[in-house]
Amino acid sequence: MTGDGKADTIRISSVSLEADEWNVGLKVEINGKKVLYKKDCYYYGIEASLCTLKNGKVYLYLYNPGDDGDAYYCGLYQYKNGKLKCVLNMNKFYGSGKLGYHTNGEVKAVSGNKITVGIYQQNYELGGISVYFDYIYSKGKLVQSSNVTKDFECWALENNGGKLTANYHITVYTKKNCKEKAFILSEGDQIKIRNIYCKSGKMLLRVQKISDKQIGYIK
Repeated sequence: MTGDGKADTIRISSVSLEADEWNVGLKVEINGKKVLYKKDCYYYGIEASLCTLKNGKVYLYLYNPGDDGDAYYCGLYQYKNGKLKCVLNMNKFYGSGKLGYHTNGEVKAVSGNKITVGIYQQNYELGGISVYFDYIYSKGKLVQSSNVTKDFECWALENNGGKLTANYHITVYTKKNCKEKAFILSEGDQIKIRNIYCKSGKMLLRVQKISDKQIGYIK
């Protein structure tokens, strides 16, 4: 974990602050030294795993879920200068909450110098969704390989044969900048989601209208 080529001892523990069971903290120690500490972040349990890349770089996935999966810690951490630094905050993947709530994530796979993560959200428009993105080690840091993914799960889609129905008139745009109108979805029109674009707290759906196969982007 520390990068010196020697085996490390990692201890992740709950810290009881008072007799009150609601007042609990979380502490991470590496080789007996405190590297991460939050004294008040109530949770039900701790999930943790090491993600070791082919190049030897190691990241700690840490998640302490509470009510509805909400957590103070949910992301990938790297040991730097005696502390654990968050390099991917999954809680903030979709921004400040304007798209939905109950955001969290998990590591799905580690392959070569790539970590695949799934980010869940209770989305205002779509309900429960998870999108999957690859993060690749490049030039000293983990970077998102693409802002577009075809790999996603949407519970509303699964419950409706892979289709969604517009509940109101929705503008569909020709490009991701959403400046030029492509067409209008009318109430009752059905669509399929082809892929999802996520960047800087913004989400766009690339959709195809079932009736005439027109394709465009929805904010």
